[in-house]
Amino acid sequence: MQAFLTTPKYNKFYIYKTPTTPYQRFCNAFGYHRMVNTRNPAYPKISLCIECNNAWKEFRHKSKEDIESKISEYLATPIPIQGFMQINQSQPGSSQSLKPTQTNQVLQSPIEEIIIADSTPPPNAAAQKKAAETINATNMKLAELQQIYNSTNDLEIRNNLLERMATLKQTLHDEDNKIKKLKRHAGYQ
Repeated sequence: MQAFLTTPKYNKFYIYKTPTTPYQRFCNAFGYHRMVNTRNPAYPKISLCIECNNAWKEFRHKSKEDIESKISEYLATPIPIQGFMQINQSQPGSSQSLKPTQTNQVLQSPIEEIIIADSTPPPNAAAQKKAAETINATNMKLAELQQIYNSTNDLEIRNNLLERMATLKQTLHDEDNKIKKLKRHAGYQ
């Protein structure tokens, strides 16, 4: 199968390899549920165990049927299909609750490249000033797109934003190279 069509493998026995008690089965199911929701197959076990213990405190006094239905619900968590452009970096939240608004913003990609333009080009260097203004405007657009990217969970929007960010990064590089060439030419004169 081609690499961009694969999905990560999530382990349903991540914490306990051979669960024997309802608590162990609950922990494995809860871990699977958290890994799928955060799209992180290598979720930190310590964080997972702490979150699982807090969730177990709510369920341990309920009937066996309720516990088993919750385990079944966790194990039936659908694995989201990942697009080929999706960046699979996740940062598990430090909070203990499972609110959807907290898991929606887990995938974040930092802005890798910000080019800082020379803020004081010579007064007679109009082309350098224009390129510096373009770089500053592009950096602002890139930061805004990054914020939108981090706040959305829709794969189609994310892919479109990634394409636009790649275009803006190329513009940054082109303008930076243009400034370097202009400075080099000015140095020769």
